[in-house]
Amino acid sequence: MHMMVYRMARPTKRNNSANAQFRQRVPLDLVETLRGRTFVATLPATLGVSETFEVQTKIGDTVVFSLRSDEPAIYKARHAAAQQQVNAFFEAARRGPEDLTFKQINGLCGALYKRLTAPHEDNPPSPVELEVMADLTERSERFIGLGTEEGRRRALDVLRSWVDIDAFMISTATSLGVALSQRSQVDFIEAMPTTLAEAIQMLNKRRAADYGPDSTQARYAPLSPPVRQAAAIVKGGVVTFDDLFDRWKNSGPHAPATLTRWRSILRRFKDFVGHDDPSRVTDADASRWKDDLLAAGLKKIDMSFIAALRRLYGYSVDNAATTGISVNPFAKVKADQKEVAGTGRLPFSTEEVATILTASRNETAAYKRWIPWLQASSGARVAELTQLWGSMVTTVDGVPCIRITPSPDGGRLKNAMSERTIPIHPTIVADGFLDFVKARGSGPLFYGGTKARAASPTSDEQKHPSKGVSNRLAAWVRGLGIDDPRKAPNHAWRRWVKTELGRAGCSDRLADAIQGHAAQSEGDKYYHGTVEDMLAAISKLDLEAAAEGKRSRAASAPV
Repeated sequence: MHMMVYRMARPTKRNNSANAQFRQRVPLDLVETLRGRTFVATLPATLGVSETFEVQTKIGDTVVFSLRSDEPAIYKARHAAAQQQVNAFFEAARRGPEDLTFKQINGLCGALYKRLTAPHEDNPPSPVELEVMADLTERSERFIGLGTEEGRRRALDVLRSWVDIDAFMISTATSLGVALSQRSQVDFIEAMPTTLAEAIQMLNKRRAADYGPDSTQARYAPLSPPVRQAAAIVKGGVVTFDDLFDRWKNSGPHAPATLTRWRSILRRFKDFVGHDDPSRVTDADASRWKDDLLAAGLKKIDMSFIAALRRLYGYSVDNAATTGISVNPFAKVKADQKEVAGTGRLPFSTEEVATILTASRNETAAYKRWIPWLQASSGARVAELTQLWGSMVTTVDGVPCIRITPSPDGGRLKNAMSERTIPIHPTIVADGFLDFVKARGSGPLFYGGTKARAASPTSDEQKHPSKGVSNRLAAWVRGLGIDDPRKAPNHAWRRWVKTELGRAGCSDRLADAIQGHAAQSEGDKYYHGTVEDMLAAISKLDLEAAAEGKRSRAASAPV
């Protein structure tokens, strides 16, 4: 079993202290379990020596404590030691209490013996101090001899005036990477009196200037962590995140833009967890990823950060026999985000529509000249228009139309409902759009250079060139002074057209057919808007008035 690698914390500074501090957020699945508990870290006193010291802290939503130095070399070394111990502490808490073997209990006693004797090697306690220790040991042994939980509690209370037994148990268990079960705690406490007596005996020898070999320490077993069974490894299973991604990619056709974005998301997640093994990702990792995204200002439109990982792991679970991954850590991860007033998307205003359409008429670049007008008359998605070819401009029942389909050179549509044929607004025809198409030819209308060349991608993850046109068009709109973040420079047209079609009396299902929206009911799936009906609806959008900053008069008769 691999130990999960947590996102690395970094030394921070407090406002009221020059010393660096350690701070790390507690994983969500452990917050309630660990809140209020004590964590003890054993830190190096300085560089190049074995001397250490302990720091204690109460756990809340974070584990935070001072590293007690403002010297970078020292506090970085202490931070690295603390990071390792915090991770081990979290792992132990997640596994839950574990039983130690008899040998491991003996090793735990050996660690306690060393803690009691080693600090006094050069300056042993005085005879009076040794008598006090012996008295405390005898009293604790009597309480432990009762064989009850109350007796063990009272024994520990007695010993706390001599040694911080709680800190010892926490720090030692952390170094072992375990949370001691109740049974192992009892076994250790019951073995303590013998260990304490042997420690006092050795300290008395040192007080008598006897510095011969410590045969007692040598008898204790070395302190070693439990041996856990490794997780089964499927032969040929996924090994790296790239391997996981490539297997999913080869499972079916995917849009190049999706492949590019998802691979980028996967790289970001790999950096977040700090390793390259998808089989080691846990539910806690997935939850921490969500929290980190939310803390960074995740918006609803960015939920693909979570959806991508959920989909990739969903594929892996469906193919567990070959991937070796049988659990989807993202299956239950949700980022519920309520719509906050003042943040929702909006259509363009009358003034903004006039600004764009007027500026568009004065442009010579084809995409600036025609696409805004096509958007204003149809509400089509910008990606549907930027990938148009001359061959996709046709005539249906005597009406000039554009066929919204995937472009011949690999352009894609959002979904099946996106494919449709819609009429070209009479104003755009009158402005000479068909002449432009004829001159451009049957190839791409808005990309491909002066010769309208088709795209020739060098890889299946290369974005279609129409994506660049969409981005340049958005930048151009922003450059006109339309910078309201609630109004997407391309997508706000869809909201504007839907609103204006409604004002003109267009039915919802016809408006959906024009814009390529999914049917609102099962029955609506059987509806197919005719070119004649669509033309009647969009002709009521007075684009000339819109370009002059006037709103078209709403029609009374529905279409």
